[in-house]
Amino acid sequence: MMKQTIEVGDEKVVVDMKCLTKTKQTIEFVRNVMSIIIGSAAGILGYRGIEGFILYVVLFVLTSVGIESKMNFKVGKYIPNETLGSFLISGIGGQALAFVLYWTLFYALVHLY
Repeated sequence: MMKQTIEVGDEKVVVDMKCLTKTKQTIEFVRNVMSIIIGSAAGILGYRGIEGFILYVVLFVLTSVGIESKMNFKVGKYIPNETLGSFLISGIGGQALAFVLYWTLFYALVHLY
């Protein structure tokens, strides 16, 4: 097993890097799928401009809260050096690309053609 010592605050914690990597990949996958679903819904519902981005931000944060609730709101236990606040918005920019892609695709398919 690949274990590594990481400093968390004033403590040193031994972390299994394979498990940590798997946890981060799973969270990234869930957020990516939710961004695609949110973008598709925004396009089908005909949201335009800032309304679509507000929908994305609100639902992204709700998705993050849902993931945090599965962790019993102890994010630092599963992802060292991560706080509840930073976890809420981490990855919002990277997932925005998938959101915009599906938003514009479904908007064009439903409302333009």
